[in-house]
Amino acid sequence: MGEADAEQHLGKIYDTYGIRLYRYALVLVQRQRDAEDVVQNVFVRLAGRTDGDLPEMRNVSAYLFQAVRNEAASCLRRRRRSRARETDLGAAEYLVGANGVPADDGRRRRIAHALGRLGPEQREVVALHAFEGLTFAEIAALLGHSPHTVASRYRLGVAKLARWLREG
Repeated sequence: MGEADAEQHLGKIYDTYGIRLYRYALVLVQRQRDAEDVVQNVFVRLAGRTDGDLPEMRNVSAYLFQAVRNEAASCLRRRRRSRARETDLGAAEYLVGANGVPADDGRRRRIAHALGRLGPEQREVVALHAFEGLTFAEIAALLGHSPHTVASRYRLGVAKLARWLREG
C-alpha cells in the first residue's frame, strides 16, 4: 500500500470511528480537551505504523476502542500527577446531546449530571452500550471482564441513573 493509499485508508477509519472514539474518550476522561487529545494521539500513533499494518488489523473497532482506553488511562495518570481532577460537565452534556436528548427543557443537563455521578466503571459500560451500541460481549472483551460483570454494571448504572433522574 502506497503512502497516498495509506492516508486515504486512515481517513476512512477516522470518518467511520472518529466521533464514536471521541464520545468514548469523553466518558473516560470527562473533559472535552483531554478527549480530543486522546483521540488525536491514537490516530497519530496509527498513522505512524508501517503501511502494511493498517489493513492487517483483524478487528479495527476493537483495536481502536482499546487504544482509546489505553490512551485515556495515560491521560488520567498524567492528570493525577498534576493534581487537576476537576471534571467538565460540558463533556457529559455533549455525550447526552449527541445522542438525541433535546437541550431546551433542561433534561440534557439533568441526564449529564446524573451520568457524571456514576462511578467510572458503570459510566464506561453504560456509555459503550447505550451510546455506542456495543454488545455486552464486545464490552467484556474490551474491558477484560466477563459479560456477566459488564451486564451487571450496566443494570446497576441504569438503575442509579433512573433513580437520580426521578429524584430530580
